[in-house]
Amino acid sequence: MPRKTKKQKIDAEKRRTTDIATTSLVKREFEFNFDDKILTNHQKSQAKKSEISLSSGNPRLILLDLIKTVILAGLIFSLEIVIYFAWLKK
Repeated sequence: MPRKTKKQKIDAEKRRTTDIATTSLVKREFEFNFDDKILTNHQKSQAKKSEISLSSGNPRLILLDLIKTVILAGLIFSLEIVIYFAWLKK
């Protein structure tokens, strides 16, 4: 294997120093800290409580929506059965 000349060694050292300088620059430029983004258990429970209070509404309205949903699902199911038996007769 041929030996490196002094000029090749100097060039290699320059490349190493520029590589180190650019990587440290990139690391500092794009550094991100998750400390601000992590919620504590107390903050999580407060967020859950606020979500529950926003979604809870009048129980009567919820019951009416549930009844409408069941009726609509029953109509769709009965329509499927009618189509199935109509298809069988053909």
